[in-house]
Amino acid sequence: MAYSIDPIENNCYPGTSVLVNKFDIHDEAMLANAEASIVLAKASFLDQHPINGGYDFEHYKQIHYYLFCDLYDWAGEIRKVNVSKKGTSFVPADEITACAAACFERLSGFSSIGLSKHELAAEVADF
Repeated sequence: MAYSIDPIENNCYPGTSVLVNKFDIHDEAMLANAEASIVLAKASFLDQHPINGGYDFEHYKQIHYYLFCDLYDWAGEIRKVNVSKKGTSFVPADEITACAAACFERLSGFSSIGLSKHELAAEVADF
């Protein structure tokens, strides 16, 4: 499903909401399929060969870069535009840094030690 963005201002091909991509794919469904295939393969590789890091925002951006660098020039960068997809609005672009700081601060204090499976599932779901 397409991203909801302003195609004139947000790096889309003219007359579409298809993000400019390294494969020059102008069709929404074709790009979605390419993205799904590439990201699944790269995520599967990461499962066996994780990127070393501190599980902070910089590490997260490294993972994002790895997953999407074959598709988009902006992979691993902080988004500069507001987007939504499938009816879900993402964090507004101007709030990403603050939101990431809050999320990774909370994550750094997380510990599953002593939690039951139910409690752990509840903590992860809440996060």
